Amino acid sequence: MTLPIVVHVEGFDDRHFLAGMVERLGWIPAREKHAQERVKTLLADSRTPNTSFGYLSPSRDRALLVNPGLAGHGNEAGVFERVAFALSEPERRRELIACVDSDLPSDDPDPTRPRLDRMRVVDPDRRVELAVWHWRPGVDRQGVPKKQTLERLVLGVLSEIEGSKGHGAIVDRFLAEAPAASSLTGKHFAWATMAKWYGEHGCGDFYQALWREDAFAQAMRATLDEHRILPLFREALAR
Repeated sequence: MTLPIVVHVEGFDDRHFLAGMVERLGWIPAREKHAQERVKTLLADSRTPNTSFGYLSPSRDRALLVNPGLAGHGNEAGVFERVAFALSEPERRRELIACVDSDLPSDDPDPTRPRLDRMRVVDPDRRVELAVWHWRPGVDRQGVPKKQTLERLVLGVLSEIEGSKGHGAIVDRFLAEAPAASSLTGKHFAWATMAKWYGEHGCGDFYQALWREDAFAQAMRATLDEHRILPLFREALAR
């Protein structure tokens, strides 16, 4: 039996990023009401309140839903609790992928393995795949936050294709100007980048807009391939 796929993410920015990636992989966004009803039917769950980030396979016989169900559960225990809850409903069979930030320093040698091992044994009869947002360059770069989050992954890849234009230096100078924030987070770096170069369609579209750029999509695919994240999705989508 081909199962629908539910991708649990921590927050709304992750959802937009995944939406852009899934569309790049050829899945069809369920924007019209009839398409959203089709997603609900394939999920076998009429209770799903919001399918605006639902997708149909090119053949329209399989559904994928990107759900910010881990929002507010950023710590490791919360992630496992939320996924365990999803697994506790046997009548709602679906493949599960959980996408989380590692939230570790940029020089951590391997942030994925302990969580990955634990995630796979949440339910011994069913596989839960875990994607950990991570970007590990040879050196830290300007305009890229150090903490391992979605923002570091995205801005790190963006720095690889925009480095010669000095975007990172511009962001760093802007964030350093008085009055500087007492504590800069990844979101400070991301929204400074968005406001300067990607503000035309607003914050909500930022992460999806990047995927529509061929150079970014190619570079991001290479990074996600390296960390086994894109193959994870390709394998799930192909089953």
